[in-house]
This record gives sequence, C-alpha cells and structure tokens, in this order.
Amino acid sequence: MQDNNNDFRFDRYNTWSTIEEYLHKLRDENPDLVTLIEIGKTHENRSILVVKVSGHRSLAPERVSMWLDAGIHAREWIAPATALIMLDKLVNDYKRDPEIQTFLDNIDWYILPVMNPDGYEYSHSKVWNIT
Repeated sequence: MQDNNNDFRFDRYNTWSTIEEYLHKLRDENPDLVTLIEIGKTHENRSILVVKVSGHRSLAPERVSMWLDAGIHAREWIAPATALIMLDKLVNDYKRDPEIQTFLDNIDWYILPVMNPDGYEYSHSKVWNIT
C-alpha cells in the first residue's frame, strides 16, 4: 500500500498532485510501455496528461486505438480512481497476464485519468477540505 507520506494509494481518492506524481513514476518505471502526453494546460496552469500504453509487438497489420477519459466532473472522484486502477492493471500485469499482453500488443491505449484537474483539486481542497 503506502507509507504515511501521501504516496499514491488505490484504496482512497488521491489528490491531483499525487495522481500526477504517480503518472510520472509509472512512466519512469515502464518506459517501454508508458508514454505521457501533455495535451494542454488548465486555467490554473495544471498539466492535462494523457497516458499512452502500448505493448511491444503487434500481430495485426494496423494497431487499433482505445480512448478512455475520466474526471470530467470535479466531484465524481470514482471515475479517475477507476481509470487509474485500469491503467495500473494494464501496465503492471503486462508481463504476467497473456490476455493483457494481447490487449497491449494490439491496441494503443490512451487514458486521460483527470480531464478537469482544476475542478478535481478544488473539490478536494476547498469543498471537502480533506487535503
């Protein structure tokens, strides 16, 4: 799980800064599978990050792409949490699960876990004051 210093956890709703750190760490630990793409900045200058996850080889002549976005509405915290669990499963089970390996070897996954980082962070810090 985690130690007590605000690291990423799957058993709670993480803040945007914790999610952003997790995405960078996931990319750094899996450079052969994970690419981070900044598609823009928010009004409050937060990065809008898409995670591209691709396997090593393709059996099909053309790779298919799958898009998943979450966190459109600031207080729907379950959507980013679900997208992040799915992302973690794809990346961390690639080497041990043949079904996931097939998915990643034939499909480029584009996952935008938090489409609205400003609103998401606002709902954590101002509305619910849990940070």
